[in-house]
Amino acid sequence: MARRAMGLGLPSSRYARMLADQARRRVYVTTGALNATVHELLVYDFDGNLLQTVTADALIDPGAMVLSADGGILYVGVANYILIFNPGTFAPIGGGWVRSDSFKGGAPVTSWRPAARSGSPG
Repeated sequence: MARRAMGLGLPSSRYARMLADQARRRVYVTTGALNATVHELLVYDFDGNLLQTVTADALIDPGAMVLSADGGILYVGVANYILIFNPGTFAPIGGGWVRSDSFKGGAPVTSWRPAARSGSPG
């Protein structure tokens, strides 16, 4: 099958990361780069059509993303916080604070504290 280049029009002049979801034929784009005025998770199909714009109170400066090994969970990094979404519905299903201490004993130490409420810090 021939592949073609895809051009996406983003609502921001800056974006943080892109992640391709081969199983769902989607591209996820976070618009939370430094000094961004738009803080969203954009979902495109492989033809470049915008399928969904995900916003949430806690989705401030979204950055790195990763899918779980089975593709059932989408993790989105937001500063020192991780938001957890269902990639089928984009409903928030959790989140938690992440703190990385300076190197202790030659190795980085990272701790995880689940959020008080699902989907938002606090």
